[in-house]
Amino acid sequence: MMNRNRRPSRGVSMIEAMVALAIMGFGMLAVVGVQATMRLNADIAKQRSEATRIGQESMENLRAFMVIDTTAGATAFADIASAGAQDVAGLTTNTTYRISRTVVEYTNPPSKALTVTVAWNDRTDQAQQVVLRSVIAAAAPALSGTLAVRPGSAAGGPVRPGGQPVREPDR
Repeated sequence: MMNRNRRPSRGVSMIEAMVALAIMGFGMLAVVGVQATMRLNADIAKQRSEATRIGQESMENLRAFMVIDTTAGATAFADIASAGAQDVAGLTTNTTYRISRTVVEYTNPPSKALTVTVAWNDRTDQAQQVVLRSVIAAAAPALSGTLAVRPGSAAGGPVRPGGQPVREPDR
């Protein structure tokens, strides 16, 4: 037998509705917080990518020397030197980059250790930087296609690994 005095429920109580609304509000706040963090991280990633590109471009410009000793009108290995901070602006990102380079010269074998640092402040005014390191050898670019160079002579003609000179075939 059924109890006929019992009334069927007519809806959700006010407390249950307030609890559901509070849970939904906290969830929305979490989504907004994650969105803000993702925007900041995306901005920093874009700036870091641009800074890396600037550093690589600077490093490749130094690698593009055409002669070993200083020569008028030509980029020379001897001219690769340290440089103080320079501002780089007008790029696709919303910041100004400061690029500096440090060069340490070695004599045996003749080479230069290059450190390029690109620094900037992100949108939260936190200091950021990218550091690239490389070594540039004092090898004459004119000889870059040879198999080997005679010991002690960077200006000599091409030789085979066994030391025999390379001769052009008879025509």
